[in-house]
Amino acid sequence: MSDWLVHLVRIGKVGKHPNADALDITQVYGQSVIVKRGLYNQGDLAVFLPPESVLPLDPTSPVVKDSGLEPGHCIEAKRLRGIFSNGMLVPADVCFTRAELNEIRVGEHVAERLGITKYESPVDRL
Repeated sequence: MSDWLVHLVRIGKVGKHPNADALDITQVYGQSVIVKRGLYNQGDLAVFLPPESVLPLDPTSPVVKDSGLEPGHCIEAKRLRGIFSNGMLVPADVCFTRAELNEIRVGEHVAERLGITKYESPVDRL
């Protein structure tokens, strides 16, 4: 995926990670995303954070609290048990109320709503 977009997505097929009992794999925009076993089922809604997504600085943000990561953490593509995970998923109902989810379309860019920004290297800032 060449554009950095934090989207509301509908989960497709979910399968078992071949090298880990506690992990599953799904695809988002043709890229593998590794998730905790049993967290998602096909058809669930989630927020997809691609690599270079920077979590909010607010430690009370639902995205930060759910992820278990530090505020301001930058998401990277990582190899987990031999397979790359290209981004991170957060359950949509953690990020939004039911009323908000009724207003947001699948595929909508939701970074601003969640306080998520794109990483900028010091060179990019010049």
